[in-house]
Parts: sequence; structure tokens; C-alpha cells
Amino acid sequence: MHYRKREAKMRTRSEMKTPEADVESPPRVDGVIHEDDGCFVMEVKPNTSDGTLDDEDIETDELSSMNENLQAFLQALTGVTKESLGSSSPALSMKNHANGSCEDRKLAAILRKDRAAMVDTMAKYYLKRLCFDGTNASIARSQNINQERHAMWRHISEKVNAKYAEQIGYLTVEQTKKLFSNLKRKSRAKKDEDSKDENNGSRGSPDDLMCMDDDFSLSLVRDAISKDNLDLIRKSMSAGLNREDRSPSVASTTSSKETKKTDIALFDSSVFTSPPASSGDNRLDELLKGLDKTLEVQSLRDQLTEREAECERLKRKIEEQAEDYRKRTQSMLDLIRVAVDRKAADDVQNFLRI
Repeated sequence: MHYRKREAKMRTRSEMKTPEADVESPPRVDGVIHEDDGCFVMEVKPNTSDGTLDDEDIETDELSSMNENLQAFLQALTGVTKESLGSSSPALSMKNHANGSCEDRKLAAILRKDRAAMVDTMAKYYLKRLCFDGTNASIARSQNINQERHAMWRHISEKVNAKYAEQIGYLTVEQTKKLFSNLKRKSRAKKDEDSKDENNGSRGSPDDLMCMDDDFSLSLVRDAISKDNLDLIRKSMSAGLNREDRSPSVASTTSSKETKKTDIALFDSSVFTSPPASSGDNRLDELLKGLDKTLEVQSLRDQLTEREAECERLKRKIEEQAEDYRKRTQSMLDLIRVAVDRKAADDVQNFLRI
């Protein structure tokens, strides 16, 4: 029973199949792809392994057109990949200097130095121009000042980014502030080191110090003495002079005759003339006078700086108020002009109605 069903199925399948003569198999083409001067070329070869195809069945025009189309497609594909891999923006190429060449890293370092110098110069200029350098501490932290300072830093960052953003990247406002603070700290540390080196170089042997010029020694003493300990120095020097006057002299060890003669001579001279002032007293007086003048000049300079800052602040305030008054006056004039025009129009209409 099962054998008969299987024969029936086989018979129906054989009837459903078409004869082989009616079926046309598509031409099969074998080819080898190889690279020639950066371009991929395919050599097309007909497949005659089964004996169904022959060289005469495939036309040469079809082979050549197929080969040309394949070459054009491969060339376009390689060109797109090369452009996508090779083309990169200057900002991206300058940002990845760690993997770049030595020349790119040197150029990036030079550009960073130029950007830092630009930030330093602009910040110092605007801080001095807008009186933000801490000369007047009472108005340095008001709300308007903070807004103006933020606008200043934003303007500086925009200027710097317009010049260097494409080469070495974008710089935010906070990064600009941090860069300027680092530069300021480095310059302060450098000044401290230079002052230490100068102080170490100025020290010498006692003989050299004795041979120093009087003006130079006075300037060193003026720099070392401040206004606070000036009175203390005066008291100590006066006490030392009094002790020297009270101390016994070296000439007291001589004979009594010589001491009597010198005492008589000094007494006779003191009766008619006053005792001459010593060179040490004169030098001390000159030094104290010079210190007083130096401190007075410094205090006057500080006052002048504060007054100049206050004047600049008042000038800016006056300009702002003048601009505000001008705007208000202009708005009032516009209102009056509109009212006058409207009144004139009403009068004309009333006149025409009459």
C-alpha cells in the first residue's frame, strides 16, 4: 500500500517537472580580482567546466562593458574611503597632537603660548581700564561690578576663541579666568625669585659693605625700615647716644696732668663756643628725614591712586546717567510730537467740518 502511494507521488512530480530543453540556464562567469596601480581590476573568464558554455556564446562587448562598470564602481568606492579617511578638519588635526608629528606638537605649543600672552595682555588692559585691579576695595564686589567683570571675561574669551579655536580648541570663560590666574601666579613667583637672587647677590664681605656708596646704603636702610618701627628706632638711637655720652672715655687712662689739661681746654672752649655736632648725629638726622619723606611720598601716591580710581568710577557713572537722561528726554519729545500732531489733526478736522 505504501509502495503504491510512493509511486503515485513520484509520477505526479515527474509530470510537474518541465523538460530540460525548455529551461535556459543563466550564463555563469568566473573572474579574478587583483589590484593594479591602486585600482581593482577583474579578469572575467567563462566557466566551461560543465560543457554547457563556450567562448563563442559570450560576446566580447558584454565582457568589456562588465569589466568597465566594475572598475568604475571599485574606483569610486576607493576614492570615497580615501577621502573619508584622509580629510580631516584643522581643528581635529591640531587637537590630536599627542599622536601627531613633532612639528605639529611644536606648533601647538607655540600657539598655546601666544594665546596665553593674548589673554594676559587683554586682561591686564581691561582690568586697569575698568578699575578692577583692586585699587578701591569698597566698591570692588558690588553687583554691577560683578556683571561688568563677567562681561569683560566673556569678551576676552570670544576674542581668543575667534583667533585660536580652530587651531587648538575652544576656551570657556572659566578656563580663561583660570589661565590668567595661573599666569599671574607664575609671574609673582618669578618676581619673588628675582628679588631673592638680587638680595643674595647684593650681600658681600664686610670690606665691600664698608666701601659702599652712601646713597646706596641709605636707600637700603630706607627700604628695610617701615613707618611702624620708625619711632622705636629713634628711641633706641637716642638711648645709645646717651649711653655713649655717659661712658668713660679711653683718655681717662692717661696721666692726671694730661686729663687736667684737656679738661681745662674743653672748659675754656665750651665757655665761648658751643660743642660741635658729631657726624653720627648728622647722619642719623638725615636718615630719619629721608625716611619721613619717603613714607610721606608713598602715602600721597596711594591717595592719588585711590582718587584717580574714584574719578574714573564717577566719570563712568555720570556718562551712564547722561545716557539715561538723554533717552528719557528723547522719549518725552516723541510723546510731545505725537500729541502736537494729533492736536493739529483734530483742529484741522474741526475746521473743515465748520
